[in-house]
Amino acid sequence: MYPVIEHLNNRKNKSVPVNDGRKIALVLFGGMMTGVRGTGALIALQELGLIDAFDEIYTISVGFVNGSYFLAKQVQLGASLSYEDLCSKKFINFFRFWKLVDVGYVVRVIKEVKKLDVKTLLTSKTKLFAKLLNVKTKKHEYINIEDFDEQTYFSILKAATSIPYLNPGSVKIGDNYYMDSDLSHKELVEHLNYVLNSNATDILVVYSHYGQFKTIRKAGIQGSEKFYEIIPDKNEKLSRFCTDPVAMKIAARMAGLKVKNLFGENTEINLNYENRN
Repeated sequence: MYPVIEHLNNRKNKSVPVNDGRKIALVLFGGMMTGVRGTGALIALQELGLIDAFDEIYTISVGFVNGSYFLAKQVQLGASLSYEDLCSKKFINFFRFWKLVDVGYVVRVIKEVKKLDVKTLLTSKTKLFAKLLNVKTKKHEYINIEDFDEQTYFSILKAATSIPYLNPGSVKIGDNYYMDSDLSHKELVEHLNYVLNSNATDILVVYSHYGQFKTIRKAGIQGSEKFYEIIPDKNEKLSRFCTDPVAMKIAARMAGLKVKNLFGENTEINLNYENRN
Protein backbone atom coordinates (compact mmCIF):
# COMPACT_ATOMS: atom_id res chain seq x y z
CA MET A 1 0.00 0.00 0.00
CA TYR A 2 1.27 3.50 -0.84
CA PRO A 3 2.61 5.39 2.22
CA VAL A 4 0.08 8.25 1.97
CA ILE A 5 -2.80 5.78 1.72
CA GLU A 6 -1.42 3.72 4.58
CA HIS A 7 -1.11 6.77 6.83
CA LEU A 8 -4.65 7.83 5.97
CA ASN A 9 -5.90 4.31 6.64
CA ASN A 10 -4.43 4.57 10.12
CA ARG A 11 -6.68 7.58 10.72
CA LYS A 12 -9.96 5.91 9.81
CA ASN A 13 -12.77 7.11 12.07
CA LYS A 14 -10.40 9.45 13.89
CA SER A 15 -10.52 13.23 14.05
CA VAL A 16 -7.64 15.66 13.78
CA PRO A 17 -5.52 16.54 15.55
CA VAL A 18 -4.17 12.98 15.60
CA ASN A 19 -0.98 12.29 17.54
CA ASP A 20 0.70 10.15 14.89
CA GLY A 21 3.59 12.39 13.87
CA ARG A 22 1.98 13.09 10.46
CA LYS A 23 0.50 16.19 8.88
CA ILE A 24 -1.85 15.12 6.12
CA ALA A 25 -3.12 17.54 3.48
CA LEU A 26 -5.74 17.21 0.76
CA VAL A 27 -5.41 19.19 -2.50
CA LEU A 28 -8.53 19.90 -4.56
CA PHE A 29 -8.50 21.42 -8.05
CA GLY A 30 -11.07 23.44 -9.99
CA GLY A 31 -12.36 22.89 -13.51
CA MET A 32 -15.98 24.08 -13.35
CA MET A 33 -18.31 21.15 -14.06
CA THR A 34 -15.46 18.62 -14.06
CA GLY A 35 -15.20 19.44 -10.35
CA VAL A 36 -18.01 16.93 -9.85
CA ARG A 37 -15.29 14.28 -9.85
CA GLY A 38 -13.98 15.86 -6.69
CA THR A 39 -17.36 15.36 -5.03
CA GLY A 40 -17.30 11.67 -5.93
CA ALA A 41 -13.84 11.30 -4.42
CA LEU A 42 -14.94 13.12 -1.28
CA ILE A 43 -18.04 10.94 -0.89
CA ALA A 44 -15.75 7.91 -0.99
CA LEU A 45 -13.43 9.43 1.63
CA GLN A 46 -16.42 10.12 3.85
CA GLU A 47 -17.69 6.54 3.50
CA LEU A 48 -14.19 5.26 4.27
CA GLY A 49 -14.28 7.06 7.62
CA LEU A 50 -11.80 9.75 6.58
CA ILE A 51 -13.94 12.89 6.68
CA ASP A 52 -12.04 14.22 9.72
CA ALA A 53 -8.65 12.72 8.82
CA PHE A 54 -7.04 15.72 7.10
CA ASP A 55 -5.13 18.41 8.93
CA GLU A 56 -5.47 20.84 6.02
CA ILE A 57 -7.36 21.12 2.73
CA TYR A 58 -6.03 23.40 -0.03
CA THR A 59 -8.49 24.37 -2.74
CA ILE A 60 -8.83 26.38 -5.89
CA SER A 61 -12.06 27.49 -7.60
CA VAL A 62 -14.86 24.89 -7.40
CA GLY A 63 -12.60 22.79 -5.18
CA PHE A 64 -13.44 25.30 -2.44
CA VAL A 65 -17.15 24.53 -2.80
CA ASN A 66 -16.45 20.80 -2.65
CA GLY A 67 -14.17 21.12 0.35
CA SER A 68 -16.75 23.23 2.17
CA TYR A 69 -19.55 20.68 1.81
CA PHE A 70 -17.09 17.93 2.80
CA LEU A 71 -16.14 19.56 6.09
CA ALA A 72 -19.78 20.50 6.74
CA LYS A 73 -20.49 16.76 6.47
CA GLN A 74 -22.91 17.36 3.57
CA VAL A 75 -20.84 16.02 0.72
CA GLN A 76 -23.72 14.20 -1.03
CA LEU A 77 -25.71 17.44 -0.92
CA GLY A 78 -22.74 19.27 -2.43
CA ALA A 79 -22.47 16.71 -5.20
CA SER A 80 -26.16 17.16 -6.07
CA LEU A 81 -25.48 20.87 -6.59
CA SER A 82 -23.54 19.96 -9.75
CA TYR A 83 -26.04 17.66 -11.43
CA GLU A 84 -29.30 19.12 -10.11
CA ASP A 85 -28.76 22.88 -9.97
CA LEU A 86 -25.81 23.84 -12.14
CA CYS A 87 -26.93 21.86 -15.21
CA SER A 88 -29.11 24.81 -16.05
CA LYS A 89 -29.14 27.99 -18.12
CA LYS A 90 -29.48 29.82 -14.83
CA PHE A 91 -25.80 28.98 -14.34
CA ILE A 92 -24.31 28.39 -17.81
CA ASN A 93 -25.79 30.43 -20.65
CA PHE A 94 -23.79 31.01 -23.82
CA PHE A 95 -26.31 33.65 -24.97
CA ARG A 96 -25.49 35.68 -21.85
CA PHE A 97 -22.12 36.56 -23.37
CA TRP A 98 -21.33 39.27 -20.81
CA LYS A 99 -21.59 36.68 -18.01
CA LEU A 100 -21.42 33.14 -19.36
CA VAL A 101 -21.69 31.68 -15.87
CA ASP A 102 -23.67 33.26 -13.04
CA VAL A 103 -21.74 32.94 -9.79
CA GLY A 104 -24.43 34.87 -7.93
CA TYR A 105 -26.85 32.07 -8.76
CA VAL A 106 -24.45 29.49 -7.30
CA VAL A 107 -24.08 31.42 -4.06
CA ARG A 108 -27.87 31.83 -3.74
CA VAL A 109 -28.43 28.09 -4.21
CA ILE A 110 -25.78 27.25 -1.62
CA LYS A 111 -27.31 29.70 0.87
CA GLU A 112 -31.00 29.05 0.25
CA VAL A 113 -31.58 25.70 -1.52
CA LYS A 114 -28.70 23.29 -0.94
CA LYS A 115 -28.05 25.05 2.35
CA LEU A 116 -24.47 24.71 3.46
CA ASP A 117 -24.07 24.20 7.22
CA VAL A 118 -21.50 26.97 7.64
CA LYS A 119 -21.50 26.69 11.45
CA THR A 120 -20.38 23.06 11.27
CA LEU A 121 -17.84 23.96 8.59
CA LEU A 122 -16.30 26.77 10.64
CA THR A 123 -15.96 24.57 13.73
CA SER A 124 -14.13 21.81 11.85
CA LYS A 125 -10.64 21.05 13.17
CA THR A 126 -9.45 20.71 9.58
CA LYS A 127 -8.12 23.96 8.13
CA LEU A 128 -9.67 24.91 4.80
CA PHE A 129 -7.78 27.24 2.46
CA ALA A 130 -9.03 28.99 -0.70
CA LYS A 131 -6.49 30.20 -3.23
CA LEU A 132 -7.55 33.69 -4.36
CA LEU A 133 -6.05 36.45 -6.47
CA ASN A 134 -5.54 39.74 -4.65
CA VAL A 135 -6.65 42.21 -7.31
CA LYS A 136 -4.51 45.06 -5.97
CA THR A 137 -1.22 43.22 -5.50
CA LYS A 138 -1.78 40.80 -8.41
CA LYS A 139 -0.53 38.06 -6.10
CA HIS A 140 -2.25 34.87 -4.99
CA GLU A 141 -3.05 34.27 -1.36
CA TYR A 142 -4.33 31.26 0.56
CA ILE A 143 -7.24 32.44 2.70
CA ASN A 144 -7.88 30.37 5.83
CA ILE A 145 -11.63 30.41 6.50
CA GLU A 146 -11.17 29.93 10.25
CA ASP A 147 -10.04 33.57 10.36
CA PHE A 148 -13.51 34.78 9.28
CA ASP A 149 -17.14 34.68 10.36
CA GLU A 150 -20.16 33.13 8.64
CA GLN A 151 -21.08 36.26 6.70
CA THR A 152 -17.56 36.71 5.34
CA TYR A 153 -17.44 33.04 4.39
CA PHE A 154 -19.95 33.68 1.59
CA SER A 155 -17.78 36.53 0.31
CA ILE A 156 -14.87 34.09 0.12
CA LEU A 157 -17.14 31.60 -1.64
CA LYS A 158 -18.16 34.17 -4.23
CA ALA A 159 -14.56 35.24 -4.80
CA ALA A 160 -13.39 31.64 -5.16
CA THR A 161 -15.95 31.02 -7.90
CA SER A 162 -15.69 34.37 -9.72
CA ILE A 163 -14.17 32.79 -12.79
CA PRO A 164 -12.05 35.17 -14.89
CA TYR A 165 -13.51 35.90 -18.35
CA LEU A 166 -16.68 33.89 -17.59
CA ASN A 167 -18.01 35.84 -14.60
CA PRO A 168 -15.97 39.04 -14.36
CA GLY A 169 -15.70 40.91 -11.10
CA SER A 170 -14.07 40.83 -7.70
CA VAL A 171 -15.26 40.62 -4.10
CA LYS A 172 -14.22 42.70 -1.10
CA ILE A 173 -12.86 40.69 1.82
CA GLY A 174 -11.51 42.83 4.62
CA ASP A 175 -9.56 45.71 3.06
CA ASN A 176 -8.80 43.94 -0.23
CA TYR A 177 -10.58 42.76 -3.35
CA TYR A 178 -10.23 39.15 -4.48
CA MET A 179 -11.26 36.88 -7.32
CA ASP A 180 -10.69 33.34 -8.55
CA SER A 181 -7.33 32.43 -10.07
CA ASP A 182 -7.11 32.36 -13.86
CA LEU A 183 -6.49 28.57 -13.71
CA SER A 184 -3.63 28.82 -16.20
CA HIS A 185 -1.14 25.99 -16.34
CA LYS A 186 1.22 28.10 -14.24
CA GLU A 187 -1.35 28.57 -11.49
CA LEU A 188 -2.20 24.87 -11.39
CA VAL A 189 1.46 24.01 -10.95
CA GLU A 190 1.94 26.68 -8.29
CA HIS A 191 -1.13 25.39 -6.42
CA LEU A 192 0.38 21.94 -6.01
CA ASN A 193 3.89 23.25 -5.44
CA TYR A 194 2.63 25.45 -2.61
CA VAL A 195 1.45 22.38 -0.70
CA LEU A 196 4.46 20.28 -1.67
CA ASN A 197 6.68 22.98 -0.17
CA SER A 198 4.63 23.16 3.03
CA ASN A 199 5.34 21.11 6.14
CA ALA A 200 2.78 18.47 5.19
CA THR A 201 4.21 14.97 5.50
CA ASP A 202 1.51 13.33 3.37
CA ILE A 203 -0.52 14.83 0.52
CA LEU A 204 -3.51 13.40 -1.32
CA VAL A 205 -4.21 15.14 -4.64
CA VAL A 206 -7.57 14.96 -6.41
CA TYR A 207 -7.60 16.14 -10.03
CA SER A 208 -10.82 17.18 -11.76
CA HIS A 209 -9.68 16.10 -15.22
CA TYR A 210 -6.74 14.34 -16.85
CA GLY A 211 -5.40 17.56 -18.37
CA GLN A 212 -4.51 18.87 -14.90
CA PHE A 213 -2.38 15.79 -14.21
CA LYS A 214 -0.75 16.17 -17.63
CA THR A 215 0.09 19.81 -16.85
CA ILE A 216 1.70 18.81 -13.55
CA ARG A 217 3.87 16.19 -15.24
CA LYS A 218 4.91 18.59 -18.02
CA ALA A 219 6.09 20.97 -15.31
CA GLY A 220 8.48 18.29 -14.11
CA ILE A 221 6.66 17.36 -10.90
CA GLN A 222 6.96 13.62 -10.52
CA GLY A 223 5.26 11.30 -8.07
CA SER A 224 6.93 10.54 -4.76
CA GLU A 225 6.21 8.84 -1.46
CA LYS A 226 5.11 12.22 -0.08
CA PHE A 227 2.03 12.56 -2.27
CA TYR A 228 -0.48 10.38 -4.07
CA GLU A 229 -2.64 11.50 -7.00
CA ILE A 230 -6.22 10.53 -7.84
CA ILE A 231 -6.15 10.82 -11.63
CA PRO A 232 -9.22 10.59 -13.89
CA ASP A 233 -8.73 8.27 -16.86
CA LYS A 234 -7.79 10.26 -19.96
CA ASN A 235 -10.62 8.51 -21.81
CA GLU A 236 -13.23 9.75 -19.31
CA LYS A 237 -14.37 12.79 -21.26
CA LEU A 238 -16.32 15.50 -19.46
CA SER A 239 -16.59 19.10 -20.60
CA ARG A 240 -16.07 22.03 -18.24
CA PHE A 241 -19.44 23.24 -19.55
CA CYS A 242 -21.30 19.92 -19.30
CA THR A 243 -25.02 20.26 -18.57
CA ASP A 244 -25.91 16.56 -18.77
CA PRO A 245 -26.83 15.39 -15.25
CA VAL A 246 -26.41 11.72 -16.19
CA ALA A 247 -22.85 12.31 -17.39
CA MET A 248 -22.14 14.27 -14.23
CA LYS A 249 -23.37 11.48 -11.97
CA ILE A 250 -21.32 8.91 -13.87
CA ALA A 251 -18.19 11.06 -13.49
CA ALA A 252 -18.77 11.40 -9.73
CA ARG A 253 -19.38 7.68 -9.38
CA MET A 254 -16.24 6.72 -11.32
CA ALA A 255 -14.08 9.02 -9.19
CA GLY A 256 -15.58 7.60 -6.01
CA LEU A 257 -15.01 4.01 -7.11
CA LYS A 258 -11.40 4.83 -7.96
CA VAL A 259 -10.82 6.11 -4.43
CA LYS A 260 -12.55 3.15 -2.80
CA ASN A 261 -10.56 0.66 -4.87
CA LEU A 262 -7.39 2.45 -3.85
CA PHE A 263 -8.24 1.73 -0.23
CA GLY A 264 -9.09 -1.88 -0.98
CA GLU A 265 -12.87 -1.58 -1.01
CA ASN A 266 -15.10 -2.70 -3.87
CA THR A 267 -18.37 -1.02 -2.95
CA GLU A 268 -20.51 1.64 -4.63
CA ILE A 269 -20.64 5.20 -3.36
CA ASN A 270 -23.93 6.68 -2.18
CA LEU A 271 -25.00 9.63 -4.32
CA ASN A 272 -28.29 10.06 -2.49
CA TYR A 273 -28.59 12.93 -0.06
CA GLU A 274 -30.81 14.26 2.67
CA ASN A 275 -31.21 18.04 2.79
CA ARG A 276 -31.32 18.61 6.55
CA ASN A 277 -32.22 22.27 6.26
